[in-house]
This record gives sequence, structure tokens and C-alpha cells, in this order.
Amino acid sequence: MVDLTGLAIPEKLNRDDVKRAAAGHWQRILQAAGLRPEQCNPKHKGPCPQCGGRDRFSPLNHFAESGGLWCRQCHHGESIPKAGDGFAAVQWLRECGFPEALDFVAVELGLRPGVRPRSAVASSKQSKPDRIFDSINAAAAAAA
Repeated sequence: MVDLTGLAIPEKLNRDDVKRAAAGHWQRILQAAGLRPEQCNPKHKGPCPQCGGRDRFSPLNHFAESGGLWCRQCHHGESIPKAGDGFAAVQWLRECGFPEALDFVAVELGLRPGVRPRSAVASSKQSKPDRIFDSINAAAAAAA
């Protein structure tokens, strides 16, 4: 839970207020969205949790404060969402729009009264390569 002393969160979520509350908590938030702990280390260079590329992915140097992630394949050219802050990372990992990402971060921080964090649900979300692999195996089993 985040210490909200001095931070007033209105009923309607404000991006800047939620972002300010999330600073320093992005590792926990993005693990809830599907990253493994080692993928949250700015020195990590390894497989992308979305496209599966072997050495394309790394958190940005200011990851702890911003939540920024980078994949040389997924965030190249005209990709949406672009690499950037933790909200863009949540959109990318959970394949959702900004309103859903904002709500996810607020829930993970406990900024939504009466709503429990969804960490357990989020961490069970399969990555795109795992979903593709499972689909291939299911099709092969059905054809056999």
C-alpha cells in the first residue's frame, strides 16, 4: 500500500496524481501486470515478454520512477502503445487502453476504496508467445 499522506485522490482518477503515487512502486505494479522480477532490473537484457525476441527487451534506466520499458521490436516505428512510462507498459503488457491501465495502476496502489488489488489475477495472464505456443499445441492435438 502506498503512503498517501498529502496526496488527495479525487473520485475521478487523475493521471498525474496516480503517476505521482506510483513513482517508486512500478516494479510491484508491473510484476502484477505480468513481468517477472528479473525483467524489472534496468541491467536486464533478455527475452521480450510479448514478442518473445531473445535479447530485445529491457527496462529503461529510470524504471523505478517511471516504469518505462523497451523492446526493440514491439516499440519500433509505429507501434502502439509507444515505449514510455509505466502506463504505456501496463497497456502493452495487458493489451488494454489507457483508461484500463490507469484503473489497473490505481487498484494496484490501493487508490480505489473497497477494491482489492488484482495482482493474483494479473500475474496469471499468459504472455503472447505462451498463448501462441498453447494454440499451436491445441491445434496439433486436435489434428492427431
